[in-house]
Amino acid sequence: MIKYLLPLSILLTLFGCRDNDPSDNFVLDPAVQRQIDIDLINEYILENGYADFQVDTTVSGARYIILDYGDTLTAETSIEDNDSVRLDYTGVSLDDIVFSTSVDSVATDESIELDPPLSILYLESGENIEGTYIPGFAEGVIETFKEVGVGSHILFLLPSDLAFGNVPLSVTRIINNEIVVVEIPENSPLVWKVSPFEVKKQ
Repeated sequence: MIKYLLPLSILLTLFGCRDNDPSDNFVLDPAVQRQIDIDLINEYILENGYADFQVDTTVSGARYIILDYGDTLTAETSIEDNDSVRLDYTGVSLDDIVFSTSVDSVATDESIELDPPLSILYLESGENIEGTYIPGFAEGVIETFKEVGVGSHILFLLPSDLAFGNVPLSVTRIINNEIVVVEIPENSPLVWKVSPFEVKKQ
């Protein structure tokens, strides 16, 4: 189980009440949870060497970093409205626990199941993907794909409410023929590493 150690000052600012769940967890005020998430994301950026990159923020608070713009942008490699885009992705917690990936080498290294690449019809309005993917992922696609091309590498850094919110994740791994389950707790900020590798023009 991953645990974030919270300063006493933050614990003392918890809002709301305890629910009737047997675990008797505190319910965080959304503004407090968001600030915790931002602090953790900032720490992740610094500790992983991304501080020298431009960090942009969407209106709702998702952050993204374009690490590599990909191939020289041409009519064939750039991503435009109504293009069909195939992309690889890796979802990871701030503690570097991979929970989903379409990259074969990552799946092998992490001993997790390999997922298929995503195919997305890119519309700059985003109307076709909003509500289909978690909010921060959809926003990242909408905001960044118009700037990059095939072979680009992008990070989406999502506060928990733009990721899976209060839903915990369980990651099943097969290690030495044994099943090992790793848990990512609820209200965890997440990172998606995204790389478009194919664009089909309409």
